[in-house]
Amino acid sequence: MKNLPPMNSLRVFEAAGRLLSFNKAAQELNLTPSAVSHAVKLLEEHLGLALFDRPGRGIELSAEGKIFLPSVREALVQLSNAAASLKRQSDNQPLMISAAPALTIGWLMPRLASFQLAHPEIEVRMNSSTGVFDLRHSDIDVAIRSGSGQWDGLDSHFLMSEELVVVCKPGLETETGEVISAARDLLKVPLLHVIPTMGQWRSWLNASGIDHPDPEKGLKFESSAYAAAAAIAGLGVAVVPEAYVEQHIRSGRLTSPFGSDVAESYDFYIAYQTEHANIPRIVAFRDWILKQVD
Repeated sequence: MKNLPPMNSLRVFEAAGRLLSFNKAAQELNLTPSAVSHAVKLLEEHLGLALFDRPGRGIELSAEGKIFLPSVREALVQLSNAAASLKRQSDNQPLMISAAPALTIGWLMPRLASFQLAHPEIEVRMNSSTGVFDLRHSDIDVAIRSGSGQWDGLDSHFLMSEELVVVCKPGLETETGEVISAARDLLKVPLLHVIPTMGQWRSWLNASGIDHPDPEKGLKFESSAYAAAAAIAGLGVAVVPEAYVEQHIRSGRLTSPFGSDVAESYDFYIAYQTEHANIPRIVAFRDWILKQVD
């Protein structure tokens, strides 16, 4: 450990080697070009070899520099990840929760007040997202996702299984003026779609035995939250997991106009990094949310 190069020189070398420019490295690191040049020179003197060739007015990595750069980059990434992990484990850090917008609004938010009352010392921050998640390289402590519950490096706990439900504004009329009341009426009303789950209407209609001439026609939205809002506004009919809209149904803003024999459902899990399983704020949230679905 006594022969380690200066840390700052390694950071400067990584930036200069990646950008192949002392000037660009200086801009990225908020240094002067001369400071970058000096740091690289110190590192070269420490190693006893040249890391850059300087043909003309530009720079190129030397053969040794090309060998050294990937190792330096990997070491810096590992240090950054370790520091971020320690920071996340601090008791005074906020609890970062990631969940789909519709699930956050329709299911989690109405329950979150009880968590805040039980744990006023924990600051909660919400990240409403639906994409593939990598908790190792983000500030997210806990994610709520649908899927298999099997994710590398993560502990997961089953929350609930939610069936798809057809919803619309109460009293929504078909194009012929009747209030929608049966699955066949879906042939005469606009369908609302969620882009990440395009094809959901097609599979639901097929399972219900309804031959729709164009099951993908209609307004399309980036999230179920927007589709639910459009349904509340009377723009059409949406099909979403029931947890996304249970509060809207209870309040009367949405209705499920008919039953269904279609049993397609989504399984939801809470997930967090295995190595963070004993962080107090994560333990508190995990125990609380699992009680919500007992």
